Amino acid sequence: MKTKTTTRLCRRCKVDRPLERYYTDSRVKKDGRRAVCIDCLTNGRPPGPVPMDPLTRYKVDERGCWIWTGAVHKTGYGQVKWNGESTVAHRVVYQLLVGPIEDGKVLDHLCSVKLCVNPEHLDPTTHSVNIQRAWDRNHCATCTCKSEDTKG
Repeated sequence: MKTKTTTRLCRRCKVDRPLERYYTDSRVKKDGRRAVCIDCLTNGRPPGPVPMDPLTRYKVDERGCWIWTGAVHKTGYGQVKWNGESTVAHRVVYQLLVGPIEDGKVLDHLCSVKLCVNPEHLDPTTHSVNIQRAWDRNHCATCTCKSEDTKG
């Protein structure tokens, strides 16, 4: 009479491990054998999605902007899940490289590029100042107010 095996030898690390340390889904061979243990398949990480490092998810453009290459929110800003919460990528990168953002402050994109996460292009400021700067950048770039004032 055959006894039920409770361990199996991993083909990769050559360690005899309990059957619980092997995947039981599509990675199981057709004959029911489990060839490689979870530790070898995940390189020692716990099974599940690989945590994302926000400091590697950008590319540098010709202006020096660090353009976010990860997920993008419908508002046009980079989006990342950090500490269990979905948030904008430029805040996470800024906090990792510069430090915490004061309460009541927002980050103004001095370069006006929503996907930029370069901390040198981000200025912590109040919301009202951020709105005024955005209005000044957008309004004065398209209006004729300066040329009208000089006609006098």
